[in-house]
Amino acid sequence: MKRKIWNVLIAFIVCLTMTLVGCQSAAHSGSTRQQTQAPAPTENKILVVYFSYSGNTERVAEEITSQSGGKGVELVPAIPYTAADVNYNDSNSRSQVERKNDARPELSEQTYRQIELSDYDTVIIGYPIWNGYEPMLIRTFLEHYNGLSGKTVYTFSTAASSGGSAAHNSVSGRVTGEVGSNLHFTSSTLSGMSTRVHDWLADLHLLAE
Repeated sequence: MKRKIWNVLIAFIVCLTMTLVGCQSAAHSGSTRQQTQAPAPTENKILVVYFSYSGNTERVAEEITSQSGGKGVELVPAIPYTAADVNYNDSNSRSQVERKNDARPELSEQTYRQIELSDYDTVIIGYPIWNGYEPMLIRTFLEHYNGLSGKTVYTFSTAASSGGSAAHNSVSGRVTGEVGSNLHFTSSTLSGMSTRVHDWLADLHLLAE
């Protein structure tokens, strides 16, 4: 009789142990499944678009693209600019006439083919300062994309010695999205470009991780 009771007790303990192990396994499986299905954090996708005539703006664009992890796209004019076109002393030069006429110089089709704007949250626009302002093809770009509506926009600019605030204000007035700060370089400050780009992007929380 005692042996029978003892066998029943052992069987009960074995069943209880198996049940507890099964519950722990299920709980662990559920936890693992929940971790696997958790959504990844949203990544801020950055587009760096720029027009460069002498090459300085391109250098800055490449540094910003590298440090932000964004995609760089050059704004290529359908008709390239020559040295005579950007002669500020000639009131009949192409750049001067385009500004006086509020012209919209055409961009090449290859420029548009490289841009799928819906892929990006932030757009950083770069340009040289021509006679105090941005080249008119920057306005062409902005109007083609409806002022970058719904995007966060920042700018950077280069010049021999003049400032970039007038051009930044001009661009900002044509952006329908949110507009942030401008990073401006003159010839004398290009030597410290990498550090300034880093600090600027860090302030904007746009540095690549």
